[in-house]
Amino acid sequence: MIPMIQNINKTKYVRLLRRHLFPAINPMMSLGIQLEDIHFEQDNAPVYKAYSVMDWFWRKFIKVEEHHPYSPDLNPIEHAWDPLKKQSYLQYRRIRDTP
Repeated sequence: MIPMIQNINKTKYVRLLRRHLFPAINPMMSLGIQLEDIHFEQDNAPVYKAYSVMDWFWRKFIKVEEHHPYSPDLNPIEHAWDPLKKQSYLQYRRIRDTP
């Protein structure tokens, strides 16, 4: 996960992919996994589905998996929110009062 402090558009997203995706993929390839066997999953945000983004994936031979809407079980981060909230409430008891 890469924290973002600003809104992202299709140009920034492709720039982010260029900078961070292949360093994450290269260790898999060094184990003998072929690029064609690697599947990338992203949600259905319009920025991620822009033609220029999908074209970048296509030119890099990266398969993008369809992400079904309303399917939090397919997104691992969704399972982290509840424990994170519980821990935050324990550590920062007044956080519940925050709007």
